[in-house]
Amino acid sequence: MGQRRPRVTGSGRGLIGLRERLAVYGGALSAGSCPHGGFAVEAVIPVEVG
Repeated sequence: MGQRRPRVTGSGRGLIGLRERLAVYGGALSAGSCPHGGFAVEAVIPVEVG
């Protein structure tokens, strides 16, 4: 049999909220299923060097 996944509760707005907050500062967020299983989240956070 396959693995059981834990039941997830929440509003479902976590990644959307994070994406919106990153966009305010010129950043970006991508999230989705990986081709061989699992889930990946990548955030690009701009840093001003000066």
